Amino acid sequence: MIIFYNIKKLSRKQVENKFNSSKEIELAPIYELYFENKIKFKEELQKLTKQIENNKEITKKELIIVLNVKNIENSLFGHISRLNSQYKTIIATGTTVKINRFLLESTQIDYLLDPQDKAIRDATHHFNSGLNQVLSQIAKEKKKKVLFSTNSFIFHEKIDYREIGKIQQNIQILEKKKIQYDFIQIIDSIEEIIKNTKTILSFFKRKK
Repeated sequence: MIIFYNIKKLSRKQVENKFNSSKEIELAPIYELYFENKIKFKEELQKLTKQIENNKEITKKELIIVLNVKNIENSLFGHISRLNSQYKTIIATGTTVKINRFLLESTQIDYLLDPQDKAIRDATHHFNSGLNQVLSQIAKEKKKKVLFSTNSFIFHEKIDYREIGKIQQNIQILEKKKIQYDFIQIIDSIEEIIKNTKTILSFFKRKK
């Protein structure tokens, strides 16, 4: 299990003091960016630059960028390319199938996070899980990986079994195409750690 901690709200010292003794947990610093349009994104990037300058614990090459894309614009490709060259890893959160395809096919992201997260309308006999055979083939060809966060199916320690069903469906697609995937947890506070992580992962028959 990988714990992503938000550097806007938590310091490395806080997180390491809490989890330093655990051999099962890998810690990773993240910064979340939101792309709505190029003007607002420029402001987001300025905030990121200030955060890096003020944070003496984390370097650019250690930092993981989690990108939330709301709209597709021509400038987005260039922005992601520049981020990819400056930071350790670029992760894009799942959204509509159209945006998911754009992110997988046309940008230099490393991972797609929770592709099922914004997939609302389900078909008659299966979930709309944000992935399909076409998208998974693109992911394989472009060597993109997929992440699933425990945050996506747990709310106040209650498990969303519908969301788990969508993830299980996606895992079947990924394993059929032999695409790498993993589970993470994103935290904004130390108290936010979900206690039943191992139980959760047992739904997916993964040992993390």
